[in-house]
Amino acid sequence: MQAERITEATWRLIGGGCDCYLLDGSQPVLIDCGCGQENIQKFCEALIHKSVEAVICTHAHIDHTGHCGLFKQVWMTERTAASSKNWMDEDRFQLHLKYQLTFVQDQEILELGSRRLEILMCDCHAPGNIMILDHEERTLFAGDELDQDQVLLLPGFSEKPGQFHSEPAATVGDYQRMLKRIAGRRSEFDRICTGHNGSPLKPQILDQMISLCQRILDGEVGSEDCSSASYSLWDTHFPYPCAHYRRFSDQGLSLVYCTDSLTERQANSIVAPATPLHRMCEENTRRQHR
Repeated sequence: MQAERITEATWRLIGGGCDCYLLDGSQPVLIDCGCGQENIQKFCEALIHKSVEAVICTHAHIDHTGHCGLFKQVWMTERTAASSKNWMDEDRFQLHLKYQLTFVQDQEILELGSRRLEILMCDCHAPGNIMILDHEERTLFAGDELDQDQVLLLPGFSEKPGQFHSEPAATVGDYQRMLKRIAGRRSEFDRICTGHNGSPLKPQILDQMISLCQRILDGEVGSEDCSSASYSLWDTHFPYPCAHYRRFSDQGLSLVYCTDSLTERQANSIVAPATPLHRMCEENTRRQHR
């Protein structure tokens, strides 16, 4: 694992499954905790020479929640908690999945010493997903809702036995509305920190992604090839051809979306599995509930 300083009191941690962010201060907190082999809590404490006991999770995917059990305080939304312990394609015996939760709400303020962290509900990349706005450091932590390579709008995952996932994929319309709402707050942040593929990004990425969504909604069609340098056919979360996914790119950014879900979500809460990972998770959830 490696660390690089984003601001005087914020570190980006690289190499643990996703990019995690350590916020230093009188009450240090980690944003997302990864799923790597290294003990991320001990790494954080060695980095800043302080006890780090709390983590806030942006969403449920195991590369962001796999080591929550290392921390005494774990914050996430209630909808995120519904699938945060689904180990997906990771080795569950290397993860820390036993922990107690405190639920957070949209626009809730967490006062952590000198840091005021505002919870912003997004609910697009994954059910119950959030961004976190650090008012003091003027930094927006976006999880996987923004990315300089691609944003994925895939169905959510569930822990209930026999279910592939908890909700259908968000629509392009849902995603654009969320981006517009966040863009309305742009005077409050100078940088956006994401979960993968490089960070931080400039706030202008919001305008670019809003424009990209509009082109799709206006009838332009993305490529049937959904792959990129960081997303390939060999990834277990890569969509099946029969799931009707496309990749639309504009100004170096991309959105991977379902052509069946442009403006309205599919009517049924249980839809056909979109990726090999959905089939794998079905078996995982059955094991968990035996």
